[in-house]
Amino acid sequence: MTGSSLSPQELEQRLVEMGFVEGARVEILHEGTIRRDPIAVRVDTITIALRRSEAMAVIVE
Repeated sequence: MTGSSLSPQELEQRLVEMGFVEGARVEILHEGTIRRDPIAVRVDTITIALRRSEAMAVIVE
């Protein structure tokens, strides 16, 4: 993972705390104009802004 000051384990824990869990509905709402960063994402009913490098840690099936 590049661009994050968090270890992979810390990033995973933070994403889980924000609601990125199995079965959650994830929708990209907006991408920033400069290098498409940050990204606004809706996770179930919560809107979250993430850096693109952090969003790359989320697997959507």
